[in-house]
Order: sequence, then structure tokens, then C-alpha cells
Amino acid sequence: MDDLIRKARIERFVRFGFLCNMIDEQGKRIPKSAIRRLKTYRAPFKAILHDEYLGKLAENRLAVLDRVVAYAEAFNEGDEVKAAEYRKQAIALYDEGDRLIETELLNDGI
Repeated sequence: MDDLIRKARIERFVRFGFLCNMIDEQGKRIPKSAIRRLKTYRAPFKAILHDEYLGKLAENRLAVLDRVVAYAEAFNEGDEVKAAEYRKQAIALYDEGDRLIETELLNDGI
């Protein structure tokens, strides 16, 4: 695969992480525009699933995406219990993805 394509895909993962952090730091409400922007990552992550190096990370980030969207919606609805559970799940999944980066991707020279 072309290095420029792989770099662009990796950059998309980084931007997704920044957006997740921004959503997590919201005070009273999470803007609908942020939730819509978050949902735009679904198609690119699905397209990366076939990548031999980044596919597992894309699968992980899709799971994170689902939890972060659920968290944002529960948060905005005022359901603190659900929001806390989805946040906890999203963080655990994101950490799992970070371990994947450290153990598999960095060892493969990416």
C-alpha cells in the first residue's frame, strides 16, 4: 500500500482521538455538530478494515465510535448512569486500541 494512503489513514485515527477528547471535555451539553462529525468517521474506518496493518485498529475504533456516540446521546439526555457506563466502555476500548498500536503496529515498523 502506498505510504501516503497509510499516513492519511493514521492521521484520521489521530483526528478521531482529538474529537473523542473534545467530546469528553464538554461541560453541559455535547453539540449536535460534534456528534455528527464523530459519525462521519464510520465510513472511513469501515474502508480501512481490509488494511492488513490497520484493519484491527479500525475495528477497534469503530467499537469506540459506537460507545462515544452512545455516551454523547445519553449525556445530552441527562442519563448520567448510562453516560458513565458508555464512557467507561469507550475508554477501555480506546486503551485496548492503544495497546494494539504499541504491541502490533509499532513492532511492524508503522
